[in-house]
Amino acid sequence: MLTSLFITFVLYEKFILPELQIPMIVTLLFIASFLVVKELKKRISKFELHSKISYIIFALFMVIGDSFKMYGSLYGVFGNPFKDTDILVKLFEDFAPLFSILNGPFGNIVMLIGSICKCIGYYFIIGYFIEFIKLSFSSLEKIKATNNYQKFTNKIFDNNVFLKVFIILIVAWLPYLIIKFPGSVSSDAIMQINQFLGNEPLTTHHPLFSTFLIGICIKFGLLFESQNLGILLYIIFQYVVMAAVFSLGIYLINNYQKCTIYNWLLLIFYALSPAFPSYATFVVKDTFYCTMFVLFILLLIKTIFDLTHNTLNTKNLVSFILTSFIVMISRNNGVYSVIPTLFALIIVSLFKSKEKIKISVLLTIPILLYSGYNYFQYDILEIQKGSIKEALSIPFQQTARYIKTHPDDITDYEKEVIDKVLDYENIAELYIPTVSDPVKRTYKGNDNALNEYFKVWFEQLKKHPQTYIEATLNSSYVAFYPDTPNIRAYGVISDWENSQPDGIFSLLRVILLAFVMGLSLLPVISILINPVFYIWLLIYLVIRCICKKEFIKLIIYIPMIIQVLVIIAGPAVLNHPRYIYPIYWSILLTIPFVLKNISNTKVLTLKEGKNN
Repeated sequence: MLTSLFITFVLYEKFILPELQIPMIVTLLFIASFLVVKELKKRISKFELHSKISYIIFALFMVIGDSFKMYGSLYGVFGNPFKDTDILVKLFEDFAPLFSILNGPFGNIVMLIGSICKCIGYYFIIGYFIEFIKLSFSSLEKIKATNNYQKFTNKIFDNNVFLKVFIILIVAWLPYLIIKFPGSVSSDAIMQINQFLGNEPLTTHHPLFSTFLIGICIKFGLLFESQNLGILLYIIFQYVVMAAVFSLGIYLINNYQKCTIYNWLLLIFYALSPAFPSYATFVVKDTFYCTMFVLFILLLIKTIFDLTHNTLNTKNLVSFILTSFIVMISRNNGVYSVIPTLFALIIVSLFKSKEKIKISVLLTIPILLYSGYNYFQYDILEIQKGSIKEALSIPFQQTARYIKTHPDDITDYEKEVIDKVLDYENIAELYIPTVSDPVKRTYKGNDNALNEYFKVWFEQLKKHPQTYIEATLNSSYVAFYPDTPNIRAYGVISDWENSQPDGIFSLLRVILLAFVMGLSLLPVISILINPVFYIWLLIYLVIRCICKKEFIKLIIYIPMIIQVLVIIAGPAVLNHPRYIYPIYWSILLTIPFVLKNISNTKVLTLKEGKNN
């Protein structure tokens, strides 16, 4: 009964307009909630501990997200809805004492109680929804397959799995390649191409490795006086690599378990979800990085299995070492995902491997290679480093919000210090809560003034900590809140003029754009293509590993956890879901390995064999 009441509270508050406060609607919502919950309780046992913790966290995400979506702050959680009641006091003078009470701390308590009720309601809605999905999938696995289905499944997953999946993905993505021919180019890639061709100073604002990879292809095309040939050459390269990596993931899962239902779902997901072909046909540094990130996760799983079973061989270890290095140099934040993971593996090898010293030394090679790479690009080539402002999105946004919200609390000295670093007079006006680029662009490049700036920053934090918290949450809450559409059709239309043919192709690109965005409106599909779903899945799996004390499996998720921190510290999340893509692309490939006991299962092999 109470469960139904809380669910009714959330559904009514969220979906029924305040003007339609009709008792009949509330009654119908309560009856529907009661019947649904009653039926679900028959089929679903009590939530497990890791599920309870996860659902509480997800419920908090929803309550806080609702507040930021509506108010841009935590007002919807801790605010006082009665604080501006002067007009009501005049209209209802007899109730003035009551409004005085509500205008004080009691009003905040009322709002907090409402937030707690919403949180409880969300807890049950999310919990029963996820448990229903788990129950449905379990039931799906138990359905006896027809002979025709089994024969067709065997044709795909019985042998030569990698090749068959690879061909399916190549063919499934072809419509995107044809419509976007020769491929679209991002504004970041245009900058990288200009740097490679000498039209702009070469810097490491974008990773040098990516700049040269793209630039070499374009340079080859220009030898034949065709930039489009260069674009096509690069697109084909990353298109093939991307299809190969996802094929390897499905191949490894197929070698590990018999769950052909999950293999089919994965294949359909990677073949038909627009995020993959859209990015495969888009010249941008993130595509290659995300692909290498997925490969890094797959080889990380293989390495953990090998360490656990003492079957790690030199060939597999070298593959992992090279992939680790490529991830580190493919994007400037890649190093943060790799190094903590390597240290965790070294610790595991000290306890699990018979050749602990050898493996520990070998696992430090990517770090040494990265150090040598940095020496080469900065000391030998003397390439200009990217600005430190790229790492300061959080403090700069906090300062801008502080100036906008508390201008009277800022001393002349603080103004002077801030103005040495940022454009003090304009950043309050330039401040956009969801993106830090406008504020970062005012950075004056005075790195020497940063020490003094951070002293002021810390003093202002002590004065108004809530402002700092709200500034951070405002720019990143979208990554954890699924109720704000954050789906983008990347690269359908190129930023490089004249790189795509006009006529019928222009019309097809517009139709493709409408199709991709239209998917976000469809039930179920909108959830599957929403990147937030995969961050929630990451949180769920991490909490599951902790509660079940399967700490070695946590190593698989270290790179993704670091990626979440990168998202929070990044310039924007809203309209920029690409920062979530490394998690989005890789996490489904980890589930079969994490749900089983690594020590008691068969060795994970890269050798082809029948799935008996």
